[in-house]
Amino acid sequence: MKKSIITLVCSMFSVVAMAQMTVSDAWKAMPDSILPYFNSQLRSEIIDMYKISHDSKTKNLLEGESSVKSLTDTLLCLQLNPTTEMQLMLLPKTDSTNLICMVRSFGTPTMESRIAFYSTDWKKTEERFGLPDLTNAPLMLDMLTERPDTMSTEKFREVKKLIEPVMVSANLHVEDNEPVISLSINSPLLTKEEYLRLNTIKKQKSFKWKGNKFK
Repeated sequence: MKKSIITLVCSMFSVVAMAQMTVSDAWKAMPDSILPYFNSQLRSEIIDMYKISHDSKTKNLLEGESSVKSLTDTLLCLQLNPTTEMQLMLLPKTDSTNLICMVRSFGTPTMESRIAFYSTDWKKTEERFGLPDLTNAPLMLDMLTERPDTMSTEKFREVKKLIEPVMVSANLHVEDNEPVISLSINSPLLTKEEYLRLNTIKKQKSFKWKGNKFK
């Protein structure tokens, strides 16, 4: 009986600790193998420097410079190198624990993103939690483009052909105190005129976190 009570108390403390976790805590606990730019000491230093002066440029292990772009209790945005960004967000679950969402975006000026999910002890899951497969080009084209009423179907198809290859960028943010991820479609190597034409059919799609998945 005594052992059961101790186990219950320990479990309760564990749940409270996870609920009170900040994204800085998750970042500092990240295994070195997930992001080879940093070791444990550098991950702590870059956060501490940002909190002190907001000037967090730090030499990383790949002989470049990284910096914190913004930081709250639930969202961390990092510039890993001139062409790579990373966002970490804590997603509160209905069981009072958290899920870690990582978005890594590559390229400049056209960005392409990859999304990954981890438990708070940094075990990766392949579940997408309601998000679409960003590598499914036909699905992304349908979801992230829209024909204006003033554009013919033939013209719409013509403009869509500019999107080759299909590249999707993701952005984590907060709206009305809810975690949100927004998806946008991109295409590299366009002329200024082609880019303007593409903008007429691009559509951003946002998903709000609802405790167990994005909707």
